[in-house]
Amino acid sequence: MSSESPETIRTTTNLKIVFALRKNGVLILLLIVLLITDLILMRRTIISHKEIRIKDSVIHSIVSDNFALEYIGSNLFYTFEYDGMKIQDIPIKDTADRTVSLQKVVCEKPALIFRYQQRDCSECIAFGLSQLAEFAESASIQTIIFAGYSETYPFKQRTKTIRTKNIALYNIEKILPVDKQQIPYCFILHPDLHISELFIPDKSFPEVMKRYMQILKAKYSFIQ
Repeated sequence: MSSESPETIRTTTNLKIVFALRKNGVLILLLIVLLITDLILMRRTIISHKEIRIKDSVIHSIVSDNFALEYIGSNLFYTFEYDGMKIQDIPIKDTADRTVSLQKVVCEKPALIFRYQQRDCSECIAFGLSQLAEFAESASIQTIIFAGYSETYPFKQRTKTIRTKNIALYNIEKILPVDKQQIPYCFILHPDLHISELFIPDKSFPEVMKRYMQILKAKYSFIQ
């Protein structure tokens, strides 16, 4: 039987309650501290993500601007490089494998030439051809495709898929040194076989291609 007095028992009980309350208070305080810490970290994370998105947006803008400047610069370079250059009157082949002279194809009127080669970027070719088809429907200037295939069969197979109204197709392996870049390009070929308005379309800048076509329509609208 316990020898402790009732007063001692009550005191001991009160002390236990006090210690329990203190312990619970410490736990609650720790929970509050942890909650506040989580909220601070969450806020920092949100701010950090926003900063990352802003930085990514700025970087993307800078890269896009640089890419656009590089594209425009390349076009200007090729325009100045080849403007006024004459092409030799070399034999070319039509879709029926008949040989004709380049001079005969152009005849007496300027023509818009779309040039692509077998190994050029397929997406770039598709983009150029789609723009060319729209142009040929309403332009007064004649529109011609000069494809570059080393063999007749693949040329014929390819032209079956791109045969478009108001567009003539011919196969010619080499025209200009820019062929080495393996990218499609456009230019105006004049009756005396000199070239002008050389332009390299890029699917990343469709509006530039459309503007190029609009300028040609206006410039050569006198052609009947």
